[in-house]
Amino acid sequence: MKNIKYHFRDNYKLVSFLYSKLLLIRNNHKYLFKKIGYFKNIHNNSSCYIIGTGPSLKDFNLRELEDEYVIGTNFFFLHKDFKILKKPYICFAPNHHPLNFEIWNDLFSKTKNLNIRQLFIGDTNYKFSISNYINSNNLYHNDNLCLLNYFASPILNNKNIKFENLHDLSIGPLISPVTTLVTALQLAYFMGFKKIFLLGIDHNVFETHKNNFSSNSHFYENDQSHETSDIDQTKTRIFKWLYDAWTQYEILNKFYVSKNIEVLNLNKSSFLDVFKKN
Repeated sequence: MKNIKYHFRDNYKLVSFLYSKLLLIRNNHKYLFKKIGYFKNIHNNSSCYIIGTGPSLKDFNLRELEDEYVIGTNFFFLHKDFKILKKPYICFAPNHHPLNFEIWNDLFSKTKNLNIRQLFIGDTNYKFSISNYINSNNLYHNDNLCLLNYFASPILNNKNIKFENLHDLSIGPLISPVTTLVTALQLAYFMGFKKIFLLGIDHNVFETHKNNFSSNSHFYENDQSHETSDIDQTKTRIFKWLYDAWTQYEILNKFYVSKNIEVLNLNKSSFLDVFKKN
């Protein structure tokens, strides 16, 4: 029965749309979801940089991107030169077990005095979701916070990639992401960017862990974020995670090529080979 439900969610656009709206009915923060509509095609035909948290950023000078549109993922704002950027976007995919409210406490305390254009955070029914955090902390107003609808999010496949409601983020739920890069790519497409550059998306998990599975795969120290707290460090799980991520990347890349949108990976040492390297 469960598999049948997921089949309809992933392959019939009206099912995912209606189920998602049904789950959102009881959410107290609908205004934070509606804010996404403002960003539709706001940067039409422009270029942007999606920046991850890989170790390659240790040697990158953000001054080169001072006047560029930037979408940073997760704890990218920990970069020593972050304040150089002029109002960058930051996006978080929805959190999940075993992450708890500590991640949101950490996030808001560290971004409190930063000049962020908009903070996009994915929301779900998880008990430690961002919505539940807002409820428990009485945070009912935040000018630069926008919630992303991940209620009843479909798993990406070659059929639903063509569903228009999955790309108009003001209408339907976002695609269930394996990585935050998937979230950032969906945002970039929705905002109208036609050329997308990737930086700090190293995906060098085996390179950094080949001698010690507690090694760092970010440009900052492990204890500065919560990103690795849920990783099962067995090679089997990492292989599965990489396979699922690459599958989503390949489907997205084919779709963007069909829409004349170019995604270029600027890190030549990155293991991510789905997108062209420049």
